[in-house]
Amino acid sequence: MAPIITNNVETIDLTFSPPPVRIDLSEDIDVDLSQDEIIYITPRAPSRPNHSLRITTYPGPPSLIAPKIANWSGSKRPAETIILDEPAPPLKRARDTSLPISFIQPPRVEHNSIVRLASVKREIIELDSDGEQTNPIQKKRFKQEEITFSDGESDYDCIHAGYDLTNCRIWKPTPTNEGKLEQGFIDGIQKLAVSSMPPHRQYVDISNRSVTKKAFTHPTFIWEQICQVPLLRRTYPRNTIHQVFLPPGSHGKRRFRHTTTPQFQCLATFKNAPGSINKIVQSGPWVGICSAAINGHPDGPNEREYPYNREGSVMIWNGSVQIPSGHCRDWGQYTKYYTVNDIKPDPTSTSFVSSGNDKHVRVWTHEPDNDKFIPGQEWRFRHVPHDVAFKPGEAILAIAEQRIYIYSDISADSAELILPLSEKHSNHCVGAMVWGAESTSNVLFASSEPPLEHGPKGYHKAFDVGGQRTLYQFDAHEAGDTMGISPDGTRLALLTCGADQIHYLRIYDVAHGLYSDSMKIQLELFPSSIEGEVNSANFSPDGIYLALGRNDNHTHVYDSRMLNRLLFDYEHCGSSRVSPGSESYGVVQTQWVDTNTRRLPTGLYTAGNDGCVRFWDPLRSAKDPINGQILVESSFDIGCFSIGDYHLGERDIIVGDCAGEVSVFEMRYWGA
Repeated sequence: MAPIITNNVETIDLTFSPPPVRIDLSEDIDVDLSQDEIIYITPRAPSRPNHSLRITTYPGPPSLIAPKIANWSGSKRPAETIILDEPAPPLKRARDTSLPISFIQPPRVEHNSIVRLASVKREIIELDSDGEQTNPIQKKRFKQEEITFSDGESDYDCIHAGYDLTNCRIWKPTPTNEGKLEQGFIDGIQKLAVSSMPPHRQYVDISNRSVTKKAFTHPTFIWEQICQVPLLRRTYPRNTIHQVFLPPGSHGKRRFRHTTTPQFQCLATFKNAPGSINKIVQSGPWVGICSAAINGHPDGPNEREYPYNREGSVMIWNGSVQIPSGHCRDWGQYTKYYTVNDIKPDPTSTSFVSSGNDKHVRVWTHEPDNDKFIPGQEWRFRHVPHDVAFKPGEAILAIAEQRIYIYSDISADSAELILPLSEKHSNHCVGAMVWGAESTSNVLFASSEPPLEHGPKGYHKAFDVGGQRTLYQFDAHEAGDTMGISPDGTRLALLTCGADQIHYLRIYDVAHGLYSDSMKIQLELFPSSIEGEVNSANFSPDGIYLALGRNDNHTHVYDSRMLNRLLFDYEHCGSSRVSPGSESYGVVQTQWVDTNTRRLPTGLYTAGNDGCVRFWDPLRSAKDPINGQILVESSFDIGCFSIGDYHLGERDIIVGDCAGEVSVFEMRYWGA
């Protein structure tokens, strides 16, 4: 390309392809020139292909460029060459100027100052266009479709198996310690410094007075603010929520339980019984109580008056004690009162049924006019009746003597059915009896106990009450201790005692009518100083745990699905409160409580010879301070206790001890 000479200035236009010359304009330029020699260069666009470089040479002495500066500095500088990077001009457009760039008068700055290059918005001009100057056609931008995700169940079938964290073939389960997490949460809550709340009213105020809101100066949590609303307050303490005791098939439901041991207050205490309390039952607001009586054994050949034999072996309580007249015999010069072995409420009425050593079973009927219980129907037997049991929800009554007597109801004209349990003239008595549930609700299970001189032999059968026949006899042949049925009525736990005081636990699949045990284990040995016996056997509400109350003051808890290992050994470790010279019965009663029907904490309740009713939670460690805490306490060893349904008007806990004292307890509200 030929050079262009204009006013002694030689200019050469060069057009070439990359690589372009890049000038880094991001850094500060330290210009060591005088003020008039500073040239401002403003780039229009970065170097691109087909751009042109204009090389301009200014000949002559420096005075041609900056005569004032040259004269002031007194130095001469050679001609300078300036290289500018700019787009090539259009081919058909004439240039009016010979200079490549306009010189802009810069602002005055001091010597050795730093000048920053201002950034200018760059324009893109198409260089190879033959027409007028036009903007290049921009490329089309495709609109990116927004991806949406749906929660349909069919979408999850298309996901790769590697995304499924529950796929045990790919991912290993993460080990977690639920107990540690829960305890850590509780410990963290306890460390919070929260000011104590003033006590709140435990009932809804229905008076006409205006409600004055309480002013709180200290900040409270949101859940405490919710509790301040009167109509939203629960009538009993709100505690931490946990998932426990779910029946089979309902593991998605949430259940609630208390995480702290409740406190109880004694409402009433009375001591009208002549001996140890044998049974306490509740039916709405009415409480039936039966007890032993001194010298209240069955009649013998040499009967005589005993000064401490008195009435009170049957009592009805509803705020006041009623002692109905019954289970006694007039011998002319004195009246003998007999021990009452069992008492049960009729599910279809307000009547009670009791069995005593006078060989009678009596019905106690309620008279609404005077609010008293009077003797009604009675049955007399050849031998002493022990247990009585109503079919759940019905008036069918089973009475355990040496044989089993079934009555259609408690009226005088009820039908009678006799079911033999043991062989004739064996003198075995019915030691345990329990009705089935759900699929086995028409089946009655019974176990026999032999006299001491006959050895450890027993009979254990299942009876079809509707069909009036014996279904089958179980394969166990030892003497029976007790038995328990699972809540769904599918499994039966049978406890027996064999030779050398060896005790066995068997589980039977009664839902399929199998008389052979599905599981069998030998229980832990009893101390040699006592005659071992299992007093009670109870399944948990979910049918998983099985609690055995033993007379060595221990409660053993097993997993009923796998009996090869003892889960828990709960002991009433307090000092014995048995009266001197009396026999110790150990843990006389065990009972599981479900929060859905009771307002007490969900767990196991036991009563022992330390005079205490204790609470145990199998979901916690045996060393947890909550386990084994005392709920209520008596002055003597416990004879029995009853936990009522608060929604039916029953009491929370009623305890009877072996000295004949009965105490009624109610759970104390928080802040009361």
